[in-house]
Amino acid sequence: MLIQQVGARKEQEQQRRLRRRGGAKEPADQVEARIRQMHCLLHPEKDEGETTLEKKPANNQYSLQWGQRVQGWRKITCLLLLMTYMLRQTSLTEALHSGTPKYHLQNGNNSSLKSMPIQMEAQSSQRRELQGKEQKGRPHKKEEKEESRRLKKRFSPQLTFQLLNGPHNVALRGVAAQSSLFNWENSPSKVIDGNRNTNYNYGGSCSSTAFNTNPWWRVDLLDVYRVTAVNITNRGDCCPERLDGAEIRIGNSLENNSINNPRCVVISNIPAGKTYTFQCNEMEGRYVVVVIPGQNKILTLCEVEVFATVKPPGDNVALRGVAAQSSQFSDRNAHYAIDGNSNTNYGSCTHTAQDTNPWWRVDLLDVYKVTAVTITNRDDVPERLDGAEIRIGNSLENNGINNPRCDVISHIPAGKTNTFQCNEIEGRYVVVVIYVRKEYLTLCELEVYGTPAVNVALKGVASQSSLNGYGNAHNAIDGNRESDYYKGSCTHTAKETKPWWRVDLLDVTRVTAVSITNRGDDVPERLDGAEIRIGNSLENNGINNPRCDVISHIPAGKTYTFQCNAMEGRYVVVVIPGRSEWLTLCEVEVFATVKTPESSTEAPKSKRTVVRMKIQSDADLTNQAVGDQLLQQASERERGRERGRES
Repeated sequence: MLIQQVGARKEQEQQRRLRRRGGAKEPADQVEARIRQMHCLLHPEKDEGETTLEKKPANNQYSLQWGQRVQGWRKITCLLLLMTYMLRQTSLTEALHSGTPKYHLQNGNNSSLKSMPIQMEAQSSQRRELQGKEQKGRPHKKEEKEESRRLKKRFSPQLTFQLLNGPHNVALRGVAAQSSLFNWENSPSKVIDGNRNTNYNYGGSCSSTAFNTNPWWRVDLLDVYRVTAVNITNRGDCCPERLDGAEIRIGNSLENNSINNPRCVVISNIPAGKTYTFQCNEMEGRYVVVVIPGQNKILTLCEVEVFATVKPPGDNVALRGVAAQSSQFSDRNAHYAIDGNSNTNYGSCTHTAQDTNPWWRVDLLDVYKVTAVTITNRDDVPERLDGAEIRIGNSLENNGINNPRCDVISHIPAGKTNTFQCNEIEGRYVVVVIYVRKEYLTLCELEVYGTPAVNVALKGVASQSSLNGYGNAHNAIDGNRESDYYKGSCTHTAKETKPWWRVDLLDVTRVTAVSITNRGDDVPERLDGAEIRIGNSLENNGINNPRCDVISHIPAGKTYTFQCNAMEGRYVVVVIPGRSEWLTLCEVEVFATVKTPESSTEAPKSKRTVVRMKIQSDADLTNQAVGDQLLQQASERERGRERGRES
């Protein structure tokens, strides 16, 4: 985009010149060639007159060195081209379009990119000085060229910047307001214009209220953020003491102009023209307010910067969970990590004994697609958490430690909070475990953000091999986990060889997990050895489809979840092979996503077919198995008719 804009501007200038001369329009490809001739594209392998870009992978820092032939306005164009290059080389383009940039540019030599032209002019004047000195001596021509090249290379302008990940100044995109205006020029938006100029009268970048009771200034960040720090720049040309005693408040309420929100800090004093940073420890809020309590006060601010990260979407589902841990040190029980208190003092944190592979776990009580996990570390001995792993899944095998891994915690500084992205890993259990070494595990707060996984079985059609009593097949997909058979929410077949139960999901899905609730009032061992099978075939009542898992044992009244690794299929079958048995299920939940057609972007079209069938009078139509057999015959007959029409 920027290259095109630069090219367009150059082309327009050339057209104006040619029109004055009566010439013709220069082709666009020639304009592009002229831009490339400015020697500010990235060709470090060429001679020293080219502009180069060097990257240091260790800290993601880039160093730009302008070539000796790049002068004046060309440097500005080079910077534009460089920014375009960086946008193309990173994910910045998508981030900027989404309105939530993940990175920002920081000038390594100056506090603001606005000072770059001044720096360039200074470098240019140094070169002119050198040129004057060269002309006085007039050495040998060859030596003159070498010396000139050496000196020009030495004083060549250089810009160092870094792509930074993490909190950034979100106030720049906000909307500012204040209690009053001292005069019409005092727009509250000047405080978030990115300019730290502290001269109120001549800088044009500060704002002031009139003399009020409790004067305030506020920025609406347009989203809920976790505010880590607030920078405030005080007026430099006069009366800095006016800001003494001001309060920074952060929250989501507009009550009393947001002054009632929780307080981050009180500003005791900021010297004239200085910028002070105030830590706010991940306070959550959409509004950041600066207010001076008292009567006949005036509030003047030259810049407010709010450094924050976006709060993960949704609610913290861990607050409703049940926590456990490998052991307990003193009275520091597992629940302290999900009590909603992010205080990093030891008194509000969990603590295990010094175990080998110590673990902490929260049961979310339902299967979620986990998008992010936020962990707050203790304000003392933070290194104990280094190398811990976050694991998410539906299995309690090995205390949940065998579930898929979301991320590894390399390090969280003392008292700080870090967020780890988990890319919608599905699971009921979130586990933090320290592998390999003997260690204490302490967590001050753990938050889990996600959305409930979709149980596609609720919209399905259930059937089973036979019926005993009132244990209808549909009872297993009624959304009720009641495990007492006599309360009418469990299925029941007769005692038979290979009893089966099946749900038709009505579409081909990718099944990630199946949760099964066993009977709780009696005989839970009947389900031992049952198999879960998933596929698209109704051959042998769906029993021939691929196997997801074998149910070794589910205790009475419990719900166990089995991972199926995105197996594709329309039918999910539970069958007890090898023996004569009753099959009882109190709930079957199938977590899956609908498979999208690969050959077309259009949604699959439904087809209605009317079939005439002659039914034998002695057929038992109340038997689900007989009904399934008749439907299968109908579909086979219809397919035969279609083949006949095609031939």
